[in-house]
Amino acid sequence: QECQIGGGQLQAVNALRAPELYVSDLEGASSPNPKILERVIEFYFESGNKEKAERFCNMAIEADVELSPQSNELREFFTSVREDHARKVEQQKLAEDAKNKAEVVNKEAEREKQERDSEMETRKRLDTFLAVLQTAEVTVVKSVSVREISAGMWEAKIEVSNNWHIKPYQIRLQDAQNLWNAWAKIASPDEPDSARIKIVDNNGNEVGGSRVLAGSLIWVQEN
Repeated sequence: QECQIGGGQLQAVNALRAPELYVSDLEGASSPNPKILERVIEFYFESGNKEKAERFCNMAIEADVELSPQSNELREFFTSVREDHARKVEQQKLAEDAKNKAEVVNKEAEREKQERDSEMETRKRLDTFLAVLQTAEVTVVKSVSVREISAGMWEAKIEVSNNWHIKPYQIRLQDAQNLWNAWAKIASPDEPDSARIKIVDNNGNEVGGSRVLAGSLIWVQEN
């Protein structure tokens, strides 16, 4: 049985189907057509579907498409949606700014904590090493400073007095080895070769210490 549709009925069906076709076009387009947007917004607004009308109003706003609604009611609706969109954008910006500031504050706090922890760890190692030297009554050492030269690798810079230079080579080598042994037990007991020493004279000239390959490889000037 054939079903015949009159001209008025066909026009009504097309009017109902057109927005669906338009929506498909809009969702697949990188730059929405202003006329199509206006048609879809108008259709959903007049149909009472304010939620979908608002959705496509926001699409127009985000795509920077200028609309010219025909009715006052639709113009007022679009203005309201645009103002609400602007408020949401501003709120998102404020929230993002607050998040970024919080991240900066947290990173700064973490950096300061790491610096404090590093200073405490440095001081702990230095005080322990000085206590060992004092107990052993090491008189040739004038001063000591320590630092972490890389992750888990600690260096003790040891300034020696002028008496160091008048000692025989073999005695100076033994002294340097003993200094390194004492430092390695404090700085890196599990991986002794990660502990390094640098021996300098009163003028800062390097006169002994650990070689590059390993902390236990100790050298001193022969002359």
